[in-house]
Amino acid sequence: SRLPRELRGLMGEANLCYARGDHDDAIKMCMEIIRLVPYAAEPFETLSMIYDERGEPERSLQYSLLAAHLSPRDADQWLHLADMCLKQGESMKAINCYAKAFKVRPEDYNIIWESAKLHQKLGLIQKAMGLYKQVVALMPKSLAADSVALARDMAKNCHSNKESSLAVDLLEQALLHHGPAFKDEDANMLCELLILLQRFQDVLEVHHHYHHVVLCLHSKLEVQLSDGTTLQPQEKIDQALIYKQIRHITLCDITDNRDIVGIAPPSDLPIDLQSKVVVAMVHLRKSHLVHDIFTKICEHDPKDIGDLHFDIAEAYTEVGEHVQALVVLNLLVTSPNYSLAAVWLKHAECERICGNLEKSLKSYRQCVRLAPGHIEAHIKYAETLKLAGRYSEANKTLEDADSYEAEPDTRMQLHLTRYHTLKEWSEKSKSHRYDVLVYVVSMWYDVPCICCPLEPVQTSFNHGHHVGEVKVIMKSASYFCKESDKASAVFLDGNPAVFTNSEWLKLFKEVIVMLVRCHRYQDAIRLSDGAQWYSPWYDNSDIRNLLERVVLSVCLISGNYKMAYNVIRWWLISSSDSNHLWNIFNQITARTGEVRHHRFCLRRLIRVPNNMALVVLNGHNWLASGTYKHALGEYERAHKMDPENPLYLLLIGVVFFHISCQKYTDHKHSLVVQGLAFFEKYRTARRLDQESYYNLGRALHQIGLETFALHYYLRALDSQPVVVSCPGSESKSSNPHFDLTCEIGFNLSLIYRKSGNIDLANQTIHKYCVV
Repeated sequence: SRLPRELRGLMGEANLCYARGDHDDAIKMCMEIIRLVPYAAEPFETLSMIYDERGEPERSLQYSLLAAHLSPRDADQWLHLADMCLKQGESMKAINCYAKAFKVRPEDYNIIWESAKLHQKLGLIQKAMGLYKQVVALMPKSLAADSVALARDMAKNCHSNKESSLAVDLLEQALLHHGPAFKDEDANMLCELLILLQRFQDVLEVHHHYHHVVLCLHSKLEVQLSDGTTLQPQEKIDQALIYKQIRHITLCDITDNRDIVGIAPPSDLPIDLQSKVVVAMVHLRKSHLVHDIFTKICEHDPKDIGDLHFDIAEAYTEVGEHVQALVVLNLLVTSPNYSLAAVWLKHAECERICGNLEKSLKSYRQCVRLAPGHIEAHIKYAETLKLAGRYSEANKTLEDADSYEAEPDTRMQLHLTRYHTLKEWSEKSKSHRYDVLVYVVSMWYDVPCICCPLEPVQTSFNHGHHVGEVKVIMKSASYFCKESDKASAVFLDGNPAVFTNSEWLKLFKEVIVMLVRCHRYQDAIRLSDGAQWYSPWYDNSDIRNLLERVVLSVCLISGNYKMAYNVIRWWLISSSDSNHLWNIFNQITARTGEVRHHRFCLRRLIRVPNNMALVVLNGHNWLASGTYKHALGEYERAHKMDPENPLYLLLIGVVFFHISCQKYTDHKHSLVVQGLAFFEKYRTARRLDQESYYNLGRALHQIGLETFALHYYLRALDSQPVVVSCPGSESKSSNPHFDLTCEIGFNLSLIYRKSGNIDLANQTIHKYCVV
């Protein structure tokens, strides 16, 4: 707001004080005016000049900003403030000042240009390119060449920063506002960027605007012009319309590519732009409409425009027209300037897809020769050799590729390709030749988790009647698991993220199966144990459970009961209620020959005192160690928990008989009687006379009561064996696995032989024990 009349004199006096150098009085007068009229800009401007003279730029800037906001229609003042902000390093404030100035003077493109340069300097690329786009639109026609040059330079900058969409916007803006100054190189750049963004229809629109390329449209298509009128056809050619004014139409009105039924480029269209038309039409599935243009381009010498030939070939391969792509690629591979590895690789891929394996192999071989460090070329070459059934050459190619440096993703792909090649080779040859089985999977694990030196390992094996040589070129990883490194994300060789967890798990299962087939149990155990520390699997309970089960199974198969005990022990700590696990635990401990599991069972019994399996297992441990009284206590405890189970009655009777056989036991007759009582209960509960009488006879036989043992053995022979259901039928019959006749007859013969009746003993053997 303006100063009142009565304060203008005071403002003039303040300015005079400032001019005379009396800054303190001038400041007091300005402050008084601000107190009376706080929305006047003049005192703030004077204060800004005073503090600037006194060497206080920060306070000067603050008062200048206040003055500018109180008189916002002064663009020059905003520009001056922007310069002051830049001198003091206040870039964001300077951007704000440029924005205020542009609002006052919206036709001044220089303001936006300075703001765009400042945004670009600060790294705000997208905002800067948006401002440059405004600059291009605002620049006058007299500066059209400069405008197009600016758009070109900024488009290159955007493309280098992987902002191709912004680059296209800049060039399109330049084409729209300064079309006459648009050069062929600019149009070519714009078309290349549009093709990169897969905006193929826009490529044709660029040619409409720039070179007036005429499209033939379907006769039923009606196109509305910008003024709202419908364009009428001027000429009919085979049910198609050629619109002479097509340059006034945008392809946004053509919603279906099927509406385009022909194209007529001008005769003076440059060859590089002709190639862009061909590429766009090929991607729009209209390659037959540009066949003549394609033929003319192919007539040119590849040494001059080989890059254009290659772009067209790539377009044909991307849409699946490999035969047409081969027409161009055959020209390139015979050219001395363009017989390059990339061209040979594309040529080989097209030949392979067309079914020409031998030609494809020849091209791949040439590509590998020209670029021996190109790992992807080796991989594709090996895959083609695999299709041809030449597995040995494929394996050799992949071995050679492994000696070159490669990206982690490519390296992992190389390992997987080699693995599948060898796997298929073994299946085809039927010779169980598993070459480099764990080569790929040994790359999974974290570097800090490998605590042993990495050395090649070579072994041989004899598998059945086939003798196969296993050349395992694997990195030995004997001690994978350091607890402190379980979360490491650094991998030894290759990027495991190339494949999903399910793919890795499938691969792992295949390798384990092969290792077991080759009897490489230790490698299978080491691999499974190390895989548990693979980062993506470590926190997955289902996968870790699977890996532990694999370790346990391989340990049982290979006889490594010590490690199997460690696995099953941790399982039982976390799940003590599974009788299946306790059965496996018992099988393992029975084969180890050690007694350390006794203490483990006792500690577990303290924690879970009502676990039936653990109580019985403790009783077995005491019985096996000769501590019969403790065993008796455990069996009685089990009998109280399950009084109907005949097994515990049998075990209690057995323990009584064992105690009666000890040297310093008192009341042996009483113990025998108690044992017989439990045996009788067992017989009643078991209801299988042959088994029950046999066990009674064995118990009496053990303590030397052979007359009574003979009685029970004969009763057992007179009893029928166990009758069980036959698998797959409803009938029931005796099963030889449960028939104890042979065992009973043998024990009888021992009694007869001891009594001196050798003939009867032999007769019993011949009658009951002949197999």
